[in-house]
Amino acid sequence: MRSMIKFAAPLIALSLLWGACGGDEAEVSENPKAALETALDNLGEYEGITLTLSLGADAEALTAASEGDLSQEDAQKIVDSSLVISAKEGETADDGQFEMVANVAGTDNAVEIKTIGTTLYARADVETLVEEFGGDTQQLDAARQQFGSQPGFEFVGPALDGEWVSAENLDQVVQQVTGQSVPTPSEEDQQLIQGFADALKANVAAEAGDREGPGAHVVATIPLRETYEEFTKLASQLGQLPTQGALPPAAEVPDENVEVDVWIEDERVTQVELDFVTLARTLDEGDGIPEGVDRLALRLGVEEFTADVEAPEDATAIDVQQLMQGFLGGMGGGLESEAPTGGGEVPEDLCSELEKQLQGQPQEVKDQIISQFGADCPNLGK
Repeated sequence: MRSMIKFAAPLIALSLLWGACGGDEAEVSENPKAALETALDNLGEYEGITLTLSLGADAEALTAASEGDLSQEDAQKIVDSSLVISAKEGETADDGQFEMVANVAGTDNAVEIKTIGTTLYARADVETLVEEFGGDTQQLDAARQQFGSQPGFEFVGPALDGEWVSAENLDQVVQQVTGQSVPTPSEEDQQLIQGFADALKANVAAEAGDREGPGAHVVATIPLRETYEEFTKLASQLGQLPTQGALPPAAEVPDENVEVDVWIEDERVTQVELDFVTLARTLDEGDGIPEGVDRLALRLGVEEFTADVEAPEDATAIDVQQLMQGFLGGMGGGLESEAPTGGGEVPEDLCSELEKQLQGQPQEVKDQIISQFGADCPNLGK
C-alpha cells in the first residue's frame, strides 16, 4: 500500500502542475511561463485541496465515442455526474481529513465517504441509485430481511435507507487485513514531489489560449517521454519505484508533447482539461476516433480546501472486528461459527484455517486473533 501511495504522489503533483498557471489574462499573455512557475509555488502553500472530476463533453459525443455501447440517455447520466474529493494531509494517521462526494446522474450527494483520523463514515442514496440504473428495489427489502437479524450486520438496514454508517480504528483494520501499517507522509515523499515539480517547471512550456472558461485560458505543453524519465530517475534515487518491471522503459513512452488546457484566475488554477481526442491525434491514433467526436475531455476543477471535514451525527457504528470474525467463521467449507465470546466451541477446521492465515502475519495481528480464538485454538501462533 505504501509503495502505491508513494507512486501516486508525484502523479498527483503532475496533475496539479497541469493546472498551475497563475495571473490575470494580461499577465498570462505577457509571460505564460513565468505565470506557470509562480502559481506552482502558490499551489504548494495550500492548506488542503479540493478536486472536482467530471467529463468535458456532451451526451452526443459520448454516445458516438462508445460506438453503440451507450444509449443517449445513459450517456447523459455520465455527463451529469461528477466526483468531488477534498483532503487535508495530517502529520500522522490520526489527524488527516478526507471527503469524497459522488454526484450521480444529476443526484447530488448520491454517495459520500469521509475519513477523519482513523474513522470512516459512509452513506449512499441506495434506493435512488437502484431506481436510476434500472435495478429492482425489492432486492433491498430482501437484503434487510437476510442481514437484519445477523450479529454484526445491524448497520445494513440504516445503510440501505441512505443513513450514515461509521467504522473506527481503520489503521488497525488495515494492518490486520494487509499486514502493513497505514502510511504517513515522509521526508522522502516530499523530496520526490518537490524534485519532480522542479523538473517539470524546467521542462513545461506554456502559451496563452483563447477558449472560454472560468478565468484566463492557458495551453501547457508537457514533453511526455522527458517528463517520464525525470520521474523514474527521481523515484529511483529515493527508492520510491514499484517492484521492478511494473513500469515500462522510457523508450516505450511516446516521444511527443502533450497539451493540457488550463484556466486560471487570481493567480490560482480554476480548471484543467485533458482532451483525449487531441491526445489520440498527438499519438498518431486519430484514425480510431469515431465520427462525431470532436472533443472528449477529462475535466479537473481545483481549489484550495480550508474548511474541516465534519463528522456526521447519529452514524450507525459498524463493529469491524465482529464482521471479521464472521468472515473467518465462514472459512473451512462455509462453517458457521462465532468468536468464543459466549463460550461456544470453535470447530477444529476453523482452527486449522486460522493457523494457516496467521503464517507470516505481524505479531500485532497474531495477538488480536489469538485474543479472540486462542482459548479454543491452542496452537495459534506456534
